[in-house]
Amino acid sequence: MDTPSAAASTSVSVTVRRVLLVVLLGLASATYFGAIRRDLPHAPGSDEVDFLLIAVQIATSGDPNPHWFGHPGSTFIYPFAAGLHVAGALDGGPWVGVNPDLLLAIEAAPGRSILVGRLVSVVFALASLWLVVRVGDTAFGAPVGLVGGWLSYLTPLTLEHVITARTDGAGLFFGFLSLLALL
Repeated sequence: MDTPSAAASTSVSVTVRRVLLVVLLGLASATYFGAIRRDLPHAPGSDEVDFLLIAVQIATSGDPNPHWFGHPGSTFIYPFAAGLHVAGALDGGPWVGVNPDLLLAIEAAPGRSILVGRLVSVVFALASLWLVVRVGDTAFGAPVGLVGGWLSYLTPLTLEHVITARTDGAGLFFGFLSLLALL
């Protein structure tokens, strides 16, 4: 039987865990979004142009076939194409269907288009942090989940890879989503 002090202790620990998770996600958001290089279009990173070209083809043609299967990038390419379509719609294009002016807008500002891909990658990375915490919670308990989330956030290699328009953020997300589903 729980005593009033045990219930209060559990309530406090749940509150502390939630606060630490919110702080983690807030700091990660500030770090990841702040670390996105805005040196575009002059210095796109590795693979960014390749993924941009495929996402542009999908977003501007309405054809979901990437016509290239050399890299397992569909988990990133399709959200990237959707992001390009949304960016075009925010600029006055149609929300539904093919935007005939989207290709011209992308050609006029390729850096902005790569920035859309970088934002998609960061969103995947932030969702991955939450999943890291959930996997740790499920497998080993709440303290381990939080420590795992903080270690993942503090890893410089993760930061380097998730702030570019690449498949790394999506890979983290779907990998940890699979682990969580297995647990």
